[in-house]
This record gives sequence, structure tokens and C-alpha cells, in this order.
Amino acid sequence: MPIRRFQPGWQHALWELPLTLAFTRRPWSGWGWFYQMGEKSPWRQLRCIGIAERLCVRRVWVNLEHDLGEYATDLLSVIRRTELPHVNITLHSSSLKAGCSPYSATSEDVERIYRRLDAILTSLQQWPEFRPITISGLATELESFYHANNRHQPSR
Repeated sequence: MPIRRFQPGWQHALWELPLTLAFTRRPWSGWGWFYQMGEKSPWRQLRCIGIAERLCVRRVWVNLEHDLGEYATDLLSVIRRTELPHVNITLHSSSLKAGCSPYSATSEDVERIYRRLDAILTSLQQWPEFRPITISGLATELESFYHANNRHQPSR
């Protein structure tokens, strides 16, 4: 859920839109704890995270450039079942051309990004409730919603 940040005297607020990073299985907070513990010594030596990722759960980031984005479509199905209101897909435009970004040093890297994008958009296309929106469009909608629902509260 977006977070609204206030500053005294501002006409508009600054919206923080969290990146979509979650686990392919619930409870997310439980898996978060598991991953935090599994990344620390001496637990890291047991390779608990690697075992869990082969058997039952993955940490996924809906980022087309990062390795954690490889399984984004798996996460999308979980997100749909939990009815999260927004999915934030991240991508630097400079990554769409080879050599312009560390994420796309080669043409193979660019092809990988496009394959991920195609898989995500193909998955989302099957959701009748899916509606794409830009960041500025979402901020405008959030502001309108906020003002419509908080008329009687004094602004900070």
C-alpha cells in the first residue's frame, strides 16, 4: 500500500510507492524472518534458503533487470489471490539498449529483459481487473482518493 509523507505547509504530499518484492508463498512475514535468519552465519552455512527455494518458496522482485525477477510470474499469481491493490514493475529505460546499463551489458541481457517483460504482460493481460497506470497517474489517483476521504481532517 502506498505511504503518504507530509511536510508542513505543502499543498501536495510525497507518495512512496513500495517496490513489489515478496515471497511466492504466505505467510510473507514468516518467510521474511526465515530469509533474514538464513542469510546470517552460522545458518548461512546450512544453505536453508537454497533448500527452501528448491522445495517450496522463492523471494521474488517484480524487477525485469534483477535475477530475483526471473520468477515474477509466479509471484503475480500469489499477488492476484491476495488482492493486493498495486503491482510495481521496475525497469530502467537505459536497460532496453545493450551497453547503456550495467543490467544490460550485452544484447543477450536485453533479450532476457524483454522475455521477462513479455511473460509479465502476458500474465497480466489475462486479469480482467488489471489496469496499467503510470507513476504520475497513480499519484494523481491517490491524491484524489485521499482528499475525497479526508475532507474533515485538518492537513498537517
